[in-house]
Amino acid sequence: MLEGKAVIGDTDMLQTMQQDALHLAAKSLDFFDVTEATDIARFVKKEFDKTYGEGWQCMVGTDFERKSPPLRYIKLNTDRARSSNSRLASTAVVARDDVGRWLGVSHPENRPR
Repeated sequence: MLEGKAVIGDTDMLQTMQQDALHLAAKSLDFFDVTEATDIARFVKKEFDKTYGEGWQCMVGTDFERKSPPLRYIKLNTDRARSSNSRLASTAVVARDDVGRWLGVSHPENRPR
């Protein structure tokens, strides 16, 4: 197992889950090259889905620096999720101002896909 520097950014996950994520990321390098980010993310996601229930998302890569938009602009980040056990899907939008302050979130109710 290749041990490297992994960083967990902004999260509300329990400490044990964070440790699981780091362990799985390191374990994935037994199977995949460090450049195979999609395969590593798929591996971690599948293990989290098995352990903690479905619906997890995993991003693997470099340069995830949070960049603020230009002065007087608003940055919108979007995300979506779906359940493979049901026909439900959901989307959320988070708005931040030009200094990174959280302005609000739009999260419609789950809807059939």
